[in-house]
Amino acid sequence: MKKINFTYRIETLRNDIIDSIRLLLHSHGLNEIVFSKEQDDPVWIIWFNKSNDPSECRVSGIKITDNSLTVIAHEKETDIEVECHYPYELGAKNIDWLQQMYEAVWQQLNDNYNDNN
Repeated sequence: MKKINFTYRIETLRNDIIDSIRLLLHSHGLNEIVFSKEQDDPVWIIWFNKSNDPSECRVSGIKITDNSLTVIAHEKETDIEVECHYPYELGAKNIDWLQQMYEAVWQQLNDNYNDNN
């Protein structure tokens, strides 16, 4: 039996989600978004400090350019702000978390649009 390699498909999906976040933000004239602490369903990620110790963090914002994605998050216990940079850190490349971030961006922009109209 031949071994199946999912690497290309996973990377394609990851890039599709990041591109969708980028397009969604750009369609509203934005390069970044900040989520409130009072979010009903915040996105949680794992961030690793310089000693590679994991910390649970609440995503508090996203910054995006044509070739980068930065996830801004706050550590659960200390509330310190941390950043995860794609493609180097898990918090900015896990496809499940990226999909949740897309949903959070869509929800916040949709709620803001509805509140203003």
